[in-house]
Amino acid sequence: MSPLCTNCPKKNSCRELCKENEAFTNQDHVRRREKLLHDLEPGEQAGKWPTIITSEAVLKLYFADKKKQVEIAEILNISQPYISNIIKKYKPIIIKNIKKSVISGRR
Repeated sequence: MSPLCTNCPKKNSCRELCKENEAFTNQDHVRRREKLLHDLEPGEQAGKWPTIITSEAVLKLYFADKKKQVEIAEILNISQPYISNIIKKYKPIIIKNIKKSVISGRR
């Protein structure tokens, strides 16, 4: 029950949200920030970097360009926790591949 229901005369028989409660429930809804490739209009990507946020762009900025997560968030207009999750996911893989290439280079 939402806070709006406490004063409602129909609260005992209510079976669905009224418009006020629906607005209250949806107040924190955030639209998807990313556009998928199939959502783009022809030519929409031209001149915008990057329209499509990829793990590759985040990893390049973090590892190659030595940007901080907050800077990457500002550059790509995405949240810092999202960036952190990408880095956590791929960092072990990158480290493993680097170690593998170093070991194979010694032989």
